[in-house]
Amino acid sequence: MKVLGWLVRFFGMMFLMSCCMYACEPAETCTDVISDGVLEPDGSPCTKDCECNNQGYEGYCINEVCVSLKREVCDSPGRKETCDIQDKFATKVGTCGKSGERTCKDTGLTSNVWGNCTCPSSTTEGGSESMQESTQETIPEKPPELQRCTKRYVVGNHCASDVDCCSGQTCLTLVDIPPRKVCSCKSESDCPEGFKCCVKNEKLFCARICP
Repeated sequence: MKVLGWLVRFFGMMFLMSCCMYACEPAETCTDVISDGVLEPDGSPCTKDCECNNQGYEGYCINEVCVSLKREVCDSPGRKETCDIQDKFATKVGTCGKSGERTCKDTGLTSNVWGNCTCPSSTTEGGSESMQESTQETIPEKPPELQRCTKRYVVGNHCASDVDCCSGQTCLTLVDIPPRKVCSCKSESDCPEGFKCCVKNEKLFCARICP
């Protein structure tokens, strides 16, 4: 009986330890655009896009929260097709509107699923070159506070405080899902390079794409 009792306690402890190891395992640190995970990250806290963008889900880290969508299965690796850019991804994807492009088993994916829906290559490259030329031409003429704002604000497409905003504008909270903090504006000149002065619910704010 003593041996039986000892065995029961031993296997019970092993079971509890295995459960703890599974439940308490820290999140894997990702470095690539697409991580190796397969679990749904939507709604999880994050600091990088790759924490929300994995083998099973397309997603981005927006306001330190994962916003993700399940990937669809495809059958021809390398094939490209047009796709609709999700409104919730618009601030991360770019300025090409709602029409994007995706690739079956895109770089970083290990199975036949569609990659992220992004701006078409020609639009992205052309837009990038155009923006670089524009930036090189205009940055020397901008006041110091606007240059500082551009470098800090564009990184995450949102602000943390009034210091991140241009021309004395304020960092306000939009009632979106999830809520996001953006800089107010009176005109496009108050926004960082590549942003527009938009209006929603009678609030003027900076965004790459107006709602």
